[in-house]
Amino acid sequence: MVIAVRKTEEMLRGYALQKSHGRVPVPLKAVSYDVEIVSGLAIVTQKRVFRNEEGQPIEATLTFPVGYDAVVSGVRATVDGRLLVGVAKARQEARKTYEKALDDGKATVLHEELMRGLHMVSAGNIAAGAEITVEATYVAPLAAVAGNGRLRIPLTIGAIYGTSPLIASDDILAGGEAIDAEVSVRGADGVKINGVESSGVATVKTSAVIDIAVPALSMVPVRAKMPSGSWARVEFAVAAASERPLDAELLFDTSGSMGEGTGRQKTKWNAVADGASSALKTVSDGDGFRFWTFSNECVLRGSAKGKDAAALATSIPFDNGGTELAEAVHKVANSRSEANILLVTDGQSHREINFDIVRKSGARFTVVLIGRSAFGSRVAQLAAITGGQMFVVDPSDDVAEVVSAALLSMRSAASSVKTSENPETPVHRTIGGLSVSVEYSVDEIEGRDVPQAAAFAANLAVSALPTEAAGKLAEAVGIVTHLTSIVMVDHEGGEVDGIAVTRKIGLAEPEERMMLLGASPMRSMSFASAAPASAMHSVEPLGPVACAGPSFDMAYGGGFVQQESADQAGGARLGRSRGISTKGIAGRIGGRVSRVTKTVETIETTVIETTPPSFSGYPEYPFGSHDVPTPLFDWTLVAEAINGNPAALIPGGYGEGYALILASRREVVELAKSLGRDVLHVALALVARKKGGGDRTAERIARKVLEGADPAKLAAALSLVPG
Repeated sequence: MVIAVRKTEEMLRGYALQKSHGRVPVPLKAVSYDVEIVSGLAIVTQKRVFRNEEGQPIEATLTFPVGYDAVVSGVRATVDGRLLVGVAKARQEARKTYEKALDDGKATVLHEELMRGLHMVSAGNIAAGAEITVEATYVAPLAAVAGNGRLRIPLTIGAIYGTSPLIASDDILAGGEAIDAEVSVRGADGVKINGVESSGVATVKTSAVIDIAVPALSMVPVRAKMPSGSWARVEFAVAAASERPLDAELLFDTSGSMGEGTGRQKTKWNAVADGASSALKTVSDGDGFRFWTFSNECVLRGSAKGKDAAALATSIPFDNGGTELAEAVHKVANSRSEANILLVTDGQSHREINFDIVRKSGARFTVVLIGRSAFGSRVAQLAAITGGQMFVVDPSDDVAEVVSAALLSMRSAASSVKTSENPETPVHRTIGGLSVSVEYSVDEIEGRDVPQAAAFAANLAVSALPTEAAGKLAEAVGIVTHLTSIVMVDHEGGEVDGIAVTRKIGLAEPEERMMLLGASPMRSMSFASAAPASAMHSVEPLGPVACAGPSFDMAYGGGFVQQESADQAGGARLGRSRGISTKGIAGRIGGRVSRVTKTVETIETTVIETTPPSFSGYPEYPFGSHDVPTPLFDWTLVAEAINGNPAALIPGGYGEGYALILASRREVVELAKSLGRDVLHVALALVARKKGGGDRTAERIARKVLEGADPAKLAAALSLVPG
């Protein structure tokens, strides 16, 4: 018994700096998109297949972009031949339903909106060898550019600068494999997918974007029945042109990300400068423009009237600096009263825009979003709340055409969101050059039956309603919003044993970024993070790239990634826990694997007969006064260890030393005996309960291991962990 403790101490001392390696299969196996064009709407059914090729239950999560004006109107899943239909619930209630299903061992799926334009799908408790297919249907309005309908389905996101508002488990993860996605489009003739005419199924890489052009729009009214029993009728038309002269501010993004290539020997900035110059050659003599740029700072570059503005557009310098988007927005918005502003950017910034400052200025923002990896969340909201519009264009396409459409929209009156208490208030909006009208009637009205139009109408209403009314409408219609999520649970299926280990799937690296770096977009690389950490979280625009989570060494080919935990930038992360196995503690000593088994009885005898061990270099609380540096606990690896995965077990982290000391206390031993669980698992669960810091995996470990604990015994054991 005493020898066992000493051997454990030797392993911890000898391997404190060892790194943990593991090969993790990527659970995302297939992706497809079915698009139906109906009048001014696109109904997109997105299908993803997740398969667990590990020997333990997993949770597959994917954070991905969606069109800003798109609304998810239904989610369903297939598990072992059983069809599950999702139900919209208040966001917190949906999360509780999902977490309870995880605790109960039931397969479950959650689809939620993290922020406008960014969603996350989670497929939990996928059993070893099992597969879950998730279908999400969303509705989006087409954009109207030069008389053609356009739909952009984003598949990836470039590096985003600034501090993310999302927690690490939800944040965007980069570095995933570019796999093939099948795309089919119905309901219109002459459709082009990424510039190529397609009458059947096209195949695109998930490192690109799906850009659909509809040359002949058939703008018929559509109708749908609302939950109240009323009929909603939606009409579309190309927005009417105006001859009103322009007096506009043109704000161009000249940050480093705009220097990324397009694959045609030009950068995004080259495409913008050339496109803006061409578009400005067509303006009226009475139109006036002031030119601004922003990177590290926002600078006024000059002004021009009429067609003279075209020459000025080509002479704007490219700074290649940071991305101080918010500061630029605030400065230009307040540069004059009720400024009419065109913002041209790739949107790759997490900088918080103060929308109150913008509202008070009276400015209206129209946005042209550039690039396959563009991120529209912040800037699309800027356009929406100020009454402007947003247009999206691939820099390899006709940027001049899109800039011209944006300038044309700036001549019209703003179509801002008007608040209302009534969910069936008529709506008249202009979205991406498309005029949209929604009317309601208790009597049946004419129009083509399109059930998904109810979701589209409700989504427009939600943005104008008070919070409580908006949430009720979103639940009743069954849509995903900032207030509601869609969840489903496989109650009929069996239960998995163990804790579902999170495998966060990385988005593919954008093609345009890889072209800039000289890499091939066809490289074979799979990436599934074993820990919910983001490769695009808290990234600064200048200097070394800093990540808020572990970095990973990737193994190419074979559908695996070799993960490696590394120090956080700046030395903040000193080491990472490798977890404790259900059978004990194992480490490599002298090139051999030495396994030491500690049962509850062994620990109890050790506590009685020996002095608690002192681990050199480790905190000795509860035998001292040191607090627990909880970032040293890798909860994903702890979950793997509790599941009995020996690969998760390479001792040498600060956390194991702490857990071993905690496990030698009588209060913890008594709690473990009453629960019938491994005392080291209980020690780790106590730390997770007290110091998990909101980490979802830590919370799941605590619930799973400590379930049914005697309140008095639990309180006594928890008191040993500093608060």
